[in-house]
Amino acid sequence: MDNLLDELRVCLGSWSMEESELSLISRSENIVYKVESPSGENYALRVHRSGYHERKVLVSEQKWVHSLACSGFRVPRFVIADQGNFYVQVNIGGDEVNLSLVEWLDGKSLLEIESGGVTSEFLVSALRQVGKTMALFHGHTASWNPGPEFVRHRLDVKGFFGESPFWGRYWESPYLTKKQSDLLVASHPFLSSEMESLGTGRDAFGLIHADMHHGNIFFDNCNDMHIIDFDDACFGWYLYDIAAALYEYKEHLAFDVISDAFLQGYREARPFSDCCWAMVPMFMHVRARAIIGWATDRPELENGDVVRALIESVCQEAEQYL
Repeated sequence: MDNLLDELRVCLGSWSMEESELSLISRSENIVYKVESPSGENYALRVHRSGYHERKVLVSEQKWVHSLACSGFRVPRFVIADQGNFYVQVNIGGDEVNLSLVEWLDGKSLLEIESGGVTSEFLVSALRQVGKTMALFHGHTASWNPGPEFVRHRLDVKGFFGESPFWGRYWESPYLTKKQSDLLVASHPFLSSEMESLGTGRDAFGLIHADMHHGNIFFDNCNDMHIIDFDDACFGWYLYDIAAALYEYKEHLAFDVISDAFLQGYREARPFSDCCWAMVPMFMHVRARAIIGWATDRPELENGDVVRALIESVCQEAEQYL
């Protein structure tokens, strides 16, 4: 680990910050370090997972986040490295990876706040704010023109159930029995049809965060909210974005109240029909299927028991989509 930190400090020279202190924050799609510069300013250094996103896909992420920041959203701004680049390609431990540096926004994640114990009233207030912010995101997406060079993946029907889904062929996970796999595959036609009924017009489909769960939602001491981690941002149905945010509360005793608060917040900023709202549980179900694929592709997490329990739950729900 010390050797890695030494390598990364050298790489920070691309931002003239090689004298900074580094501390590990998280390991997921990216490895994230907090950078404490000698000037007293803090940043987040992201080591992008090798083979996950091509350079042009990463650049597109930066362009969207920049557009959000310019529109007044509280999101981490990228810091320009030498030669005017936002991404620096380096060799770390034998792998060619891209690095990016973004501003550090102080605060605690909603997940961290919840772990300390919160009331349902707090969650209602927080989720109403999340709903309004997401609606404003979607409104921005619907009016923003990314240009022909903008490239991000698509979580459409093919992106979930096609030959090469973005999160993998989850129905072939070794954690599934053949009976479970057959059940899930048999429900693909219904799910696909329901999704396709929404169309892919700008009113229903566009750039989404795709992972706005409570670990990526932060509140500062003034209770102002900001959103981080746009690594999974893609073209998809807005309903999937909503499902990703509500999925973590699926088993919460106050889910109905929390989700109603989210809906109220969303409708403060953007129209949202009852018919679309009725489809949110289905998209939450699809979110669970995507998680199976994501987790299967990461055996190093050693979460087989958790995945098997999730599969049992997903298969029980799948019966209604046959």
